[in-house]
Amino acid sequence: MKKIKLYSIVLGVAAATQLTGCLSVKSYVDPAYKAVSYSDIKRPNQPIPVTLTTEFQRNGVVIPRAAKELESSVDRSLRATGVFAPTTQPNGENQAKLYLTANNVADLGEAAGKGGRI
Repeated sequence: MKKIKLYSIVLGVAAATQLTGCLSVKSYVDPAYKAVSYSDIKRPNQPIPVTLTTEFQRNGVVIPRAAKELESSVDRSLRATGVFAPTTQPNGENQAKLYLTANNVADLGEAAGKGGRI
């Protein structure tokens, strides 16, 4: 009886190690895409003024504290492109407006169950 159990365990471990060869977690990046930097962007002579409005949500509930950090990050990115110049004061009805909403969808019950802070 012990030999059968031992044989079953050895066979199970051998099968499991062989099956892991079929599972390989590799990310694939298409070689047609290359790394692009801000310097690769064709910039206009004058950056386009844009009014930036951001809203951060978690599961659809607005979190005002996070909106400022989101706005700061988006502002820096837009300025780095050299294409847009975010402004706080609209300069007329024809000025471009960018409304950005980030919604962090999370399973709060699972996070709390794992000891995460909500």
